[in-house]
Amino acid sequence: MIFIPIISLLIIAYTILVVILIYGWKRNKKFHFSGNKFTTHVSVLIAIRNEEENIENLLHDLTQQTFPENLTEIIIIDDHSTDKSREIVFSFTQAHQNIKLVTCQDEQKGKKHALKVGLQHANGELIVTSDGDCRMEKKWLETIVSYYEINKPKMIIGPVVFDGEKTVFQKMQSLEFISLIGATAGLAGFKKPIMCNGANLAYEREIISEQKDFFNEKLASGDDVFLLHYLKKSDRDKIHFIKSKLAIVSTKAPGSLKTFINQRLRWASKSRNYKDADSILVTVLIFFSNLIFPVLLVATFFDFFFLYLFAGVFVFKTIIDFVFLFQICSFFKKRKLLIWFFPVQFFYFSYITIIGFISLFIKPEWKGRSL
Repeated sequence: MIFIPIISLLIIAYTILVVILIYGWKRNKKFHFSGNKFTTHVSVLIAIRNEEENIENLLHDLTQQTFPENLTEIIIIDDHSTDKSREIVFSFTQAHQNIKLVTCQDEQKGKKHALKVGLQHANGELIVTSDGDCRMEKKWLETIVSYYEINKPKMIIGPVVFDGEKTVFQKMQSLEFISLIGATAGLAGFKKPIMCNGANLAYEREIISEQKDFFNEKLASGDDVFLLHYLKKSDRDKIHFIKSKLAIVSTKAPGSLKTFINQRLRWASKSRNYKDADSILVTVLIFFSNLIFPVLLVATFFDFFFLYLFAGVFVFKTIIDFVFLFQICSFFKKRKLLIWFFPVQFFYFSYITIIGFISLFIKPEWKGRSL
């Protein structure tokens, strides 16, 4: 029966991947802020579009940072907002000299163009990015720059979590998102980085070449990941994950199913354009190791044996996933979310399979734009 050897190979490969993630996570030592005297000039870039509900909170957090103000510039790039985002940002520029508001031109649409506009105005040697709907602690920037000055990486991948989860749907998303951040950290610790999140990312200004397409501008999504892949070609050892609670950035989980699906479609659509071998291998492995479950369920209608096979594989995968996720949730102080671990396991293989297929045919939307 051809199913059994194929499933066995997939489970073995998946187990090896999880072992690598656990090993890589442990290799990332917890970073403790040293309190050194700073010398690095920093440019914080935030590309926004219609963030009037969130931008004031973000700007408040940024103005409360303990990192020296004379070494910081905060550049907000407005990507054709149609709400009151610009007015809110402008009010902050009047009270804080280190906050700048930059506007994209008519032909400059999308986050990638907005970030390139911001980079043209940036004077810092270290670029730090986040998103308009994020929050951070007051020592966030100080911790990142401290790590940079001590370790001198080219890129620092920061931790991101969902916060303020209210509904069961949001709690399940939060747990699944933590697993993605854990995988990001684990692969970076194993020197095989494939993912990062622009909501909490830092990189040296000098790695940006105006002559090269470091963001892969043919696609509307994926500025963070394609920049990582661009850097990885020459300096994979200089890409670090910062394992510090003070460096955590929080954001809100999508509140509706439509928003969630659009977010995952954006992530899935850019994966088809990966050229990084590690990214392709992990993406294919994750997809097929989840595809086996709906396939086995369908096969059960023809032979009840496949239900037993489904149960055995599902229990095994659940155990190794839990071992990994328990460590990540402990770090983020999110162990309470593990109560939703079992239903998330069913939810995960279902949506991974569905999103993987429909991303081939449906264009996602973001902020009223079709990508």
